[in-house]
Amino acid sequence: MQFLIIFLIVFVLMIGFNIAGSLLARRYVDNLNRLQYEDPQGCLKKLEVFPAKFLLPGYNRELVKADIYARINDETNLKTTFEKLNAYADKKHSMLNIRDKAMVYQKQLSYALYKHDQTTAHLLNTKLQALKTNKHVDDLTNRLIDESNTCVQVYIDHNYAYLDKAKQLVDSLDNKVVSGIMHYRMAYLYHTRNDQNHVKTHLEKATTLLKGSELENVIQQVNQNHGLLDTVAI
Repeated sequence: MQFLIIFLIVFVLMIGFNIAGSLLARRYVDNLNRLQYEDPQGCLKKLEVFPAKFLLPGYNRELVKADIYARINDETNLKTTFEKLNAYADKKHSMLNIRDKAMVYQKQLSYALYKHDQTTAHLLNTKLQALKTNKHVDDLTNRLIDESNTCVQVYIDHNYAYLDKAKQLVDSLDNKVVSGIMHYRMAYLYHTRNDQNHVKTHLEKATTLLKGSELENVIQQVNQNHGLLDTVAI
């Protein structure tokens, strides 16, 4: 009986520590997300101290580093970070779940799109598509993978079939942000054709639809300078 009581106390304490640890980790991540914009170098230093290493898995810390290095255009450290992320994701018996792997590949794909790196973009897209065959893949991860494939078709392959598909769907969507992004992608494809009338039309629609969203500032800048279409992939 005494052993059972001790076991129950230990069990309850373990649950309590796990819950407390999860809450602390969530708060720590929220703080890091804020800090990486306000003080990127300070955030990088914070990722190397004991609390970060104790509360966050290694690949989570590397994901934050990747965001910072991409933002400050530190390609050397970004390449090293991507190599570490791939080591986590590509391992045969990786501890990462399917969604985590998709996030690792998608983050790298975003940078490849920004650099117009066709070879890397196609390689990462192939890895992402392979995840769809896993029985543990969920709907959210599937949407992330499909979205990544669409970005490759638009920004790398310049697949103009997207224009016809988008025109049929864009005005019937209830989600303004999704509609705005579709208009932006149509503007980009028309930009590659040097069709400035359609570029202007779709960028103006995208600007209206994305007002109030996280993309508002970005889309306004592109609307004022169409040349930014070559470097901004959303």
